[in-house]
Amino acid sequence: MSICATYHELTASVESLIQGRPKAIVTINLYEYFEKLVEWGYIDFKRSFSNDRFCGLISDINFDPANLAIKFTFVIADVNAENQIARDMDTNTTRTLKRKINEGADKRVNTVIKIKPDNLAIAKIALEYERGISITKLIDTLNYFFSHARKHGGFEDYFIGDDPIERYKKGTKTGQPKPLAYKPKLEIKAEVDPSIIRAFEEGRIQHVTFYKQAQNNTSFDSTGHFTQDKLKVSMKVDTHVIDPNSTSKLDDLIDIFRQFKRGQPDMQGSVFTINFKDDNGSPRSAEYDAEDEIFRLIKKEYFPEELRQPMSVEDESGESPARTNLALCDRMLAKM
Repeated sequence: MSICATYHELTASVESLIQGRPKAIVTINLYEYFEKLVEWGYIDFKRSFSNDRFCGLISDINFDPANLAIKFTFVIADVNAENQIARDMDTNTTRTLKRKINEGADKRVNTVIKIKPDNLAIAKIALEYERGISITKLIDTLNYFFSHARKHGGFEDYFIGDDPIERYKKGTKTGQPKPLAYKPKLEIKAEVDPSIIRAFEEGRIQHVTFYKQAQNNTSFDSTGHFTQDKLKVSMKVDTHVIDPNSTSKLDDLIDIFRQFKRGQPDMQGSVFTINFKDDNGSPRSAEYDAEDEIFRLIKKEYFPEELRQPMSVEDESGESPARTNLALCDRMLAKM
C-alpha cells in the first residue's frame, strides 16, 4: 500500500496579550521558532489533551538549513486506543498485546515543514497520513508549546516586540518604541489540490450544484405535510473558465464564483459542490465555500511502499524512541 501525505499552508501571526490592545511589531521567523523549541527542551515534551486521555509531541527533529526545512516525527499517544492483536502465522492463533493502565498506544507520522524564504512567517507542511492524526492536532500541539514557553518555561523575554504607539519620551532611548509582549499564533489551511484548477482549465468539470430558496408553493404537497424549502440547481460549466496563461489561476477562479454568487440573491448558504474528473479520469468531488472563499479539496501526494521504514528501533535500555524517515521526508519535501 502506498504512503499518502497531505499538504497544508502554515502562517504565524502576532496576537496581543490583552484583547483590544495594539499588537506588537515583530519579525516572525518560523525556522528560528523551531530552533528555540529544541533549545528550550520541547522535543518529546507532552501536550496533554482531554485530561491525559491522549497526548501530542514532536520527536527526532532534523534541520535542513539549505532548504529552510524541518523534518520530524509527530506522535499522538492514546490511552483509550484498542489493544493490538498479534496473530501466529504458523498456528493461526491470536493474542492481545496488552498495555499497562497508564500506557497509551503511539501513532507516529513523518512531518516536513518548509519555510518560505521571502516571508519567514509562512510555510508549507506535508503530513504523512495516519488515521487518528490530524493537522489540527499538530498545530494545537505547537501553539501549546509556545504558550507554555512564554507562561511557564521562563522564556517570556523572547516574545517581546515593539509597541506600535508608545515611545520613550526621555533618556537615551527617546523616540524609540517601548517593548511590548506578544503571543504567537500558528494557523493552518489546506493547500488546494491543483487537480481542481486543471479540471476547470481543461474542461473536465461535469457539473456544479448549489441550493436556492424555493418559492412558496402551497400546491407542492396535496397532503399538507411537506413543504418545499429549497431547490437544487445543477449547472454545466464553460470549457474556458480559466485563462491557461494566467499566473493567478486560483484567484481567477475564486473571482468567477464571487461574481456568480453576487448575482444569486436567492442562493441558500454559500457552498458549491463541484463534480469533476481528475488527471487520471477518475470522478471526484470538491466543495467551494464562497463565504470563506476556500476550496475543500486537500492536496495529496502518494509515495511508493518501498520508502516505508520502522518508526522506531529499540535501544539498549528497552526504549523505542521515534525515528524520522528522512528518505520519505525528502520525497515529501520535493513535492512542495
